[in-house]
Amino acid sequence: IARVMQISQAIALALLLVFGALLWRNIADFRNADALVDHTHEVQEEIDRVRASVLLGGLALRNYAISPRPEFLERVARTSGASRDATERLQELVQDNPSQAARAREVHSETTEILGWYGSSSVIAQRDGAAALQASLAARVNIDARSNRNPSTRMSRTQCRMLSRIIERT
Repeated sequence: IARVMQISQAIALALLLVFGALLWRNIADFRNADALVDHTHEVQEEIDRVRASVLLGGLALRNYAISPRPEFLERVARTSGASRDATERLQELVQDNPSQAARAREVHSETTEILGWYGSSSVIAQRDGAAALQASLAARVNIDARSNRNPSTRMSRTQCRMLSRIIERT
């Protein structure tokens, strides 16, 4: 009887250890999944920062064309810096995943192109004034209206028409 008791206790202990190890593994899996979800949220937040800062820069540039005040050009410079920082942070966040890293490079490239255009438009505005910027924007509106580029990187047709009307009035 003592031998049976020892064997049953040993089996119970072995089962307890096995279940404990399985539970520990499940906890580790949940922690890993939680870390992946947190990482995904970080990436999504950085993408939102890129989008928002690029859109705010474009909005500031359009605001300057409508109402030439220096704070709008300052906002273009500030949001351009925020956009660059966000695209660099995005690339850092996804560098361990080749397909996401390639997409982040595309986002960086597109953002750099847009920021370059914002920068040159800002220089035109500072150097030559609002009228020269409006003429430059009118040309850009026509290009964007005919373009088949990604809708997230161009003005909507309605915005283009509205901006064209404003520019025509001035």
